[in-house]
Amino acid sequence: MLYHLDFHVEYPDNISQQELFAIWTEEADAALQAKQAGVVVDLQRFSDE
Repeated sequence: MLYHLDFHVEYPDNISQQELFAIWTEEADAALQAKQAGVVVDLQRFSDE
């Protein structure tokens, strides 16, 4: 199964896109570890729009 995602992300001018992706990677790793440990049931990310 293939998914196509299209999104627009705003982030501060004082960080690069690579830094933003590094932060997202850390957050995703922590969330997946919590899911594997049974601390959380499932993961979702929502927009505030």
